Amino acid sequence: MKLPRFSLRTLVVFLLLFTSGMGLWWHWEAWYVEHTLRWDQDQVSTAFLSPDETRIILWRRGGQWGDVAAALFDASNGRMIAHLRPPPVFLYEPKLTPDGKRMLAYCEQMAPKPAYGGRRPPSQFSIRLWDLATGRSVLALDGLGPVLTPDGTAIVCTDDENKAAIVYDAATGARLRAIDLGKKRAGQLLVCPDGRRLISSESRTVWDLTTGEQMGTIDLPAGARYTLRFSPDGSRLLACRWDQSQYVESVLIDTDSLQRVGEAIPCATIYPTFSPSGDRLVATPKGDEVCVWDTRTGSKDFSFHAQDGEGLVRPHFICNGERIAAWALDEDGGNMPMSPVRVFSAHDGTMLWKSWGSFWAVTRDGRRIVADLAEVWILDGLTGDRIHIFQDIPFSSGHCVAMAPDGDRLLMMGRFGEDGGTTGFLYRRRRPEWWWGVFYLSEFWLTAVFAGVFVWSVWRDRRRLADRGGAG
Repeated sequence: MKLPRFSLRTLVVFLLLFTSGMGLWWHWEAWYVEHTLRWDQDQVSTAFLSPDETRIILWRRGGQWGDVAAALFDASNGRMIAHLRPPPVFLYEPKLTPDGKRMLAYCEQMAPKPAYGGRRPPSQFSIRLWDLATGRSVLALDGLGPVLTPDGTAIVCTDDENKAAIVYDAATGARLRAIDLGKKRAGQLLVCPDGRRLISSESRTVWDLTTGEQMGTIDLPAGARYTLRFSPDGSRLLACRWDQSQYVESVLIDTDSLQRVGEAIPCATIYPTFSPSGDRLVATPKGDEVCVWDTRTGSKDFSFHAQDGEGLVRPHFICNGERIAAWALDEDGGNMPMSPVRVFSAHDGTMLWKSWGSFWAVTRDGRRIVADLAEVWILDGLTGDRIHIFQDIPFSSGHCVAMAPDGDRLLMMGRFGEDGGTTGFLYRRRRPEWWWGVFYLSEFWLTAVFAGVFVWSVWRDRRRLADRGGAG
C-alpha cells in the first residue's frame, strides 16, 4: 500500500497544534457570571467586596457633598440588603473595621433650607457604624474626623470645636476618655500601628492614647499643612506638605525618635506610596519622572521616566513590591482613558511590558491587573500576558470595577441602556478541575501512542514496498 508523502508532516503539525491548544487551555482562565446586581442610582463611584467576600458595598459620589448614596448587597445571591443612609445624610471617608464585619462612616445631616430665604442652619455631623450582616446602623456618635484603632476596638475623633480628642468603645459606643489637644486645632488625627499613640497633623504633637499624656513633638516646621500616613510596617511616618490643593514635598519621620530621616522628597500632586514591606517609597517629583526612595536611610535609589514625557503619572507597587505600574492621569487627576499602562522593575526601573487601557483594579499580591480597552482585560502583573478577555460588555457608560483580594471574583458595574440605574455582573473564576487535567493528559498520551503506531505502520509499508521492488 502506497501512502501520500505528506502524511507524516500532517501528523507532526497536528501534534504541535494539539499541544499548543492544551497549553493555551491551561494558561487561560474561565470566568462565568455568578450573580447580577441592580441599583436604582445612575452612577457607581466606588465598589468593593468585604474581606470575607460575603458583602458588596456600592457608593455614589455626589460632587462637593461627598458620597450621597450607598447600598449593601449580598454577594451570595446578588440581592440588596439595605441602603446605608436615610436622606439627606451624606457620607464621608467610609472604611471597614479590621475584621470586615462593620463599616464606619463620617456623616453630615444637612438642615432644611428656610422656606422664606435666609441662610441655611449649620449642618450636624455624626459618626455611624453599620453592621454588614444586617445592613443596620448599630452606633451613632458625636464627633468629627473619626479614625479606628488598628485592632478595631476603639474609635477616635475630635469634638465639635476640633480641639479635643474623644475615644469611644467601638462595641458599645461608650465614651472612654477625652484628651485635651491644646489651643491649636487638631486637624488630621492618626493612630500609630501599635495602637498606643495618637498624632495630630496641625500641632505635630504625640499623645499617649491610654493616659492622655503628651509624649513628644514631631520634627516638622510650624506653619505648614501636612497630611500624614504610616508605612505598612509602622517604622516610618510620611508627612506630605501641601499648598493650594497640591502636594509639594514629603518628609520621612522615624516613629520611635520622631526625628526626620534623610532629605525631603519632592512630589507633584500625587501622594507617594509605600511598598508592601514598607522599605521603599515611590514618588513623582515632576511630570512623568518616577523616583524610588529607601525609607530606611531616606535616600533616593534611582529614577526613571514612565510615560516618555506625556504628562503626569500615578505609580504604584504591584507583585509584592517586585514591579511598579505607572499610568497616565488627566488634568483632574483621574485615569486617562486609552493610555498605556507601563510596568517597570522595582529594582532598576527597566520597563518590562506595557498595555493600552485604563488601570482599574489589582489583586492583593498584584499578580492580576484589570485594564480597560474596548473590552476588559485581566493581565499577568509579572509578564503582561493576557489571562482573560471580557468581550461584549453591555455597558454604555459609568464603568466601575472591583476585584477580590485573591483575584477569584470580579465585579463590573455600569449603566445599561437608557432606562436609568446601574447593572452589575459578579464574575467568578472557574479553576480547571483535576479530572480535566487527567483527561487532557491521557488524551495526549493516547494520541502520541496512536501517532507512533501510525508512523511505524507507514514505515513498515514503505519497507515492504521497497523489498518487493528489489525482489522484482
